[in-house]
Amino acid sequence: MLASAVGVVSYYTIRNSRLCGSDNLEKMMQNIFSAISRFWNTHAAIPLKEIRAELSLAFEQSKDVVGVQQLEVTLHFRRVT
Repeated sequence: MLASAVGVVSYYTIRNSRLCGSDNLEKMMQNIFSAISRFWNTHAAIPLKEIRAELSLAFEQSKDVVGVQQLEVTLHFRRVT
């Protein structure tokens, strides 16, 4: 079963490669790379940059200074829950 699957994949690869005068394999690899790149930019890189910018802006605009007492209360609350 595995041997036949490897044979089919090999046949497809050879038939669509430059060995047989086709550039389908190269086009397919370019399309795959392009799709992965678009996915990364759309769903990871750009949202992370936006989140980072928002957090940086929030911290820069924040004028609240956390005192030691407030920090201890927060830490104690986290230990209890």
